[in-house]
Amino acid sequence: MSGIEFSEANWPIITLRMKTRLSDEEFDEQFAFFERTLGGGNRTAIVYFVDQFSPNPAHVKRMAEWTRSHMGQLEGSVVCLAFIIKSRAFKLMLSSLQLVVSLPYPVEVFTDPQEAQDWVESMCEQAGIKFTAFL
Repeated sequence: MSGIEFSEANWPIITLRMKTRLSDEEFDEQFAFFERTLGGGNRTAIVYFVDQFSPNPAHVKRMAEWTRSHMGQLEGSVVCLAFIIKSRAFKLMLSSLQLVVSLPYPVEVFTDPQEAQDWVESMCEQAGIKFTAFL
């Protein structure tokens, strides 16, 4: 069973659910998913559900490097990024990543999934893209 699940079922909202600490292979799966999903020139919102996650410092570094190298693609494709977090460790990783890489789209962290959905809906409306509920 994988520690991460990906879904495009509510396109243009893409969701990822991290259920446990990710192996290096699982961590790489999200890069491949983003490259496939964001490559078509469509605009999307990304929602991460983080049930449990223990940040790996090497993963934080790799995420920052990948984000930097794909900044143009992300800037043109991503409307917003919402995290729904239960893990304090993941909040720490996010803080570290945001110090290293400034993202070209709004990022918010939520504990309440409904608040996250309301915010994503607002961001989609502002960007002129169709919103599809993900809860």
